Order: sequence, then structure tokens, then C-alpha cells
Amino acid sequence: MLNFINKIIFVSLLVCMISCYESADNKLFEGKVIYVNNFDCYHPKKTSDYYKGIYGDTVIIYLKGADYHQKYNSKAQDGIKSLTYNASKNLAYLRTNLNDSIQAFYCEEDPSKRILQRILESTTTEVLGKKCMKLSFESEFSGYSKSNLQNTYYYSTDTLAIGKNQFDKHSMSYLNQLGAEGHFYLMYEFTDYETHKRTQTAINILEEQVDTNLFYVDESLLR
Repeated sequence: MLNFINKIIFVSLLVCMISCYESADNKLFEGKVIYVNNFDCYHPKKTSDYYKGIYGDTVIIYLKGADYHQKYNSKAQDGIKSLTYNASKNLAYLRTNLNDSIQAFYCEEDPSKRILQRILESTTTEVLGKKCMKLSFESEFSGYSKSNLQNTYYYSTDTLAIGKNQFDKHSMSYLNQLGAEGHFYLMYEFTDYETHKRTQTAINILEEQVDTNLFYVDESLLR
């Protein structure tokens, strides 16, 4: 009888250990990811340095729940300073170096843009030692005879876990479809075939508690 009871206790402990392990393994990410930007220029009258001035060479993205805050180190006068997303309003707030004013826009997809091709596939690409899946979208705007935009995400199922409905309303840049895969990106490529390609690659991941004040937006500065 004693051996039977001991066996039950052992099995209970084993189940608890496995459950705790799975819970930790599936923990949703909160913290910041540091990325570097690289640019290829296709515009005949601009250079890669122009786009570097707009976006900077480094981006830090803070993630907390369904909200994010992107911090840029751009140098150009009209360069991006930060981009803050409020999931409850599905609004993104853009700040530039030009002044303290803020622009807000809904993160819904432009109805004039349509998907020509969606690709989800495994790759040999590795970022921070993690083998990546690739989720890519080829798009065009109404009135254009050729596809002129591409958004490509590389993510790993081993890191940056997020809720699968975390960005469900964020259809701009197809972030909702990335969110449905359950992981945030390690690398992002945006290509406008007429102007430039921007590649954003993670170089460090820091899991930490993110202060909610980081997502505060003074709406009196909206214009």
C-alpha cells in the first residue's frame, strides 16, 4: 500500500514538473529587442545614407502585452524619433526629430493595397543562432501595373513568444498575420522596389519588465 501511495506521489510530482516546465517554456515575452538597420537604395536621386538619416542605424523595440514602443536613433531633421502602438485603440503615434508634435494613424490595412502572394516557409536563415521561419507578403496598390511592396518577417519558434491574437487588429504591414504565428520577428525586410530596401536584424534580446509609462502619449501634442 505504501509503495502504491509513493508511486502516486511520484507521478503527481512528475506531472507538476512537466507542467511547470511547459508553462515556463511558453511564457510570453516582455522586454526589449535591439535591431540594426541596413539599407539598399534603388532611387536614382537618393542614397542609402538618406534612408539611414530617416530611420537611424539602430532601433530598440519594447514589447509589453499587445503594445509596443519603437525608439530610433535617426539623425535627419525629419527622421523618426519613436513609434508607439496602443493596441486598445489600434493607433500608432509617430514622433519625428522635426518638433514635439505627434502624428496618429490607425493600423488598418490600406484598402487600395492588395496581397499578390503570401509565403510561409522554413529557411536556413539564422539570427542570434536561431533558425528562422519566413513569412512574406508581396503587395501592390490599385493603379500600379506591378507589385511594388514586399514585407518579409523572419521569426523563430524558439524565442519571442507572443499571444496569437496579440496584434489581431494591426493589419498594417501584416503584423496581425505575424502575430497569428505566435512569435515576434528576429529580422524584418521592407522593400519598396522604386525607392529602397530596409533590413532590420536583431542583435540582442533582453527579457525584462517594461515600464508602462513608456507607452504614454500626450494627445495634446497631436496634429
